Amino acid sequence: MSGASEQVSLPAEFTLGKGTDNERTYELLSFIEGKEFMIDGHEMVRRAEEMNAHLGREDRQYILDHQEEIPPALKEGIYFIFSAERWPSKPDHVAFLFNNSVRWLCDWGSLAELWSAGDGRLLRRRKSDCAA
Repeated sequence: MSGASEQVSLPAEFTLGKGTDNERTYELLSFIEGKEFMIDGHEMVRRAEEMNAHLGREDRQYILDHQEEIPPALKEGIYFIFSAERWPSKPDHVAFLFNNSVRWLCDWGSLAELWSAGDGRLLRRRKSDCAA
């Protein structure tokens, strides 16, 4: 997914479901290294796997269910990539969430495209939040 957006200071992590038995903290990670601006989708997925940021449908749905708790700074031009969730009829497409200024929505991006870290982020659940 190409595109650039002006960035405000983003939080390094955010917590959803605070005070519940299912509280989760997600770290925001860039998949870009060094002086890269964009990489192809397959390399982005490989890096997501290396960073243990290869999340799928269950985490995507959890975030949608708790979207009102996502920090406002993340609603402007940022999207969350779920590299482990593939579109069933198009396995070269991965899920991502974006905010349309009203709510968070799911869309699909092709791994054949170039992906930029200007606005895309991988998410990694904190180990203490992961099921044993």
